[in-house]
Amino acid sequence: MKQTWIQSQLDKVTKYLVSCSKQNYTPYQITMAIIFGSTFELVVIPIFLVVISKWLDYIFTLGKLFPSHRETTPAALAFCLGLTWMFWSIFTQHAQGNGTPLPLVPTKSLLVTGPYKYTRNPMVFGAIFWLLGWAFLANSPAALLSVGIFIMILVIYIKLIEEKELEARFGRDYMIYKEQTPFIFPRLIIHR
Repeated sequence: MKQTWIQSQLDKVTKYLVSCSKQNYTPYQITMAIIFGSTFELVVIPIFLVVISKWLDYIFTLGKLFPSHRETTPAALAFCLGLTWMFWSIFTQHAQGNGTPLPLVPTKSLLVTGPYKYTRNPMVFGAIFWLLGWAFLANSPAALLSVGIFIMILVIYIKLIEEKELEARFGRDYMIYKEQTPFIFPRLIIHR
């Protein structure tokens, strides 16, 4: 079966990421990757989301998600849930996996404990709520829609690249883990 151009490009990206996992990184490189990745996810993406969404709300006269001054409670709840999962994931990746969430400086081992016991993608789970918190705080329908689009892009990346890269690196162990652990939304009771 002939491979399409897109498939061949995805394979190249996957192979490159697998090669990144074989490199040894200094503590400085790991720290910088954590700072860069965290800043991008915690600051850059939310600022972009809020600014663009407020502009779209204005252009399309979309109104507000909540009545005035009612957005802070759902925003605070979403922020707390999102940050808890994101920081727990980052800590676990660094402490147990000797790596970072940044695909160019990945973990050295397959993580199946901590937040990874409940979901294969705890960072994404946390990011959903972190970004929802910003959409709620901005009180913006366009921001809520933007969160959905952003999550769809993340899911496509995970399915087309990250899962293939993890399968190439960890083989059968990853496949068993993948069968037993939910994709994004955690199962509350784990039977193992």
